[in-house]
Amino acid sequence: MTTKELMAIYYEWLENETTVNLCGDSFYEITVPLLDSSNDYIQFYAILTKDRIILTDEGYYVSMLEVYEIPIEKQQLNTIETICKNNGVLLENKEITVSFSLSESSRKGPIYQEYIHKMIQTILRVDAMHLASRGRVKSFL
Repeated sequence: MTTKELMAIYYEWLENETTVNLCGDSFYEITVPLLDSSNDYIQFYAILTKDRIILTDEGYYVSMLEVYEIPIEKQQLNTIETICKNNGVLLENKEITVSFSLSESSRKGPIYQEYIHKMIQTILRVDAMHLASRGRVKSFL
């Protein structure tokens, strides 16, 4: 089997396991088969407006840090904002979000798939913050 064939199998699996469900008027739930720290698939939402698409986690992943008893104070918010900025997305009212137009493109063509990828990367990084929390690190000592 070649690496090209392996990648084709992976892409097919990713496509088959990714779901997009209409939840309301122009509001979609996107679930991708990548696991978060709760062993759940990564989930976020797409809101379609007249000329833009907004991706948001509706504040879920920042609120999950609080569930892991990580207080969301200035230092943690700064870290989350840095993670978001590094991935080209925003943190607004504890929501990880990015907005774009379907007409945006690069020399290679449409770039909306890059925004989806950036959203997933950001969610995974924010979700992993609990692994370095003070209480968790002490438990390994």
